[in-house]
Amino acid sequence: MIQCLETEHKPDIVLLDSRAGMHDIAAVTVSRLDALAFLFAVDGAYTWDAYRLLFQHWRRDRNLLRHFRGNLRMVAGLAPDVGRPEYFASFRQAAYQLFTDYIYDPDGGDEPPAEGEEPFSFDLMSDSAPHDLLHVNWNRAFFSFDPVRRPDAVDDGLLQGGFGDFVERAAETLVGTQVKWS
Repeated sequence: MIQCLETEHKPDIVLLDSRAGMHDIAAVTVSRLDALAFLFAVDGAYTWDAYRLLFQHWRRDRNLLRHFRGNLRMVAGLAPDVGRPEYFASFRQAAYQLFTDYIYDPDGGDEPPAEGEEPFSFDLMSDSAPHDLLHVNWNRAFFSFDPVRRPDAVDDGLLQGGFGDFVERAAETLVGTQVKWS
């Protein structure tokens, strides 16, 4: 279906929205398409447990995992309006641990990289790593945003404050261009 739509419409970017989280259909799509996948999460035990189950499943097929693991990017969604530095540090540590356990190549472990490949591994603070977080900031204005009834309720400043990091870094990653906010 996606290939048919892409052939007909020739989009620059295709976004698949998995409203209820990463369910089985979206998980299969991520592993089978040669596309960048933004993995949205909040820093909580339920989120990390769910991703742990998914990553364990992906790790069962190391050859397939090697094909798409470089296309994964974590997004810290709903970053709180207070204590953001601590929240981001905790999120980064949890994401790093998850990727180290299931996605990155182990250091001298039982499964070395394929012949001719560099080890796929990153440091905790690497800003080019899949576990490095893009973020979307929580703001009460978006909680009840209704663009049909109240189109002026959110202005450019609120949009940039809430989605600026994500949009800027996603655009740079996807199309190699910088976003210019008006």
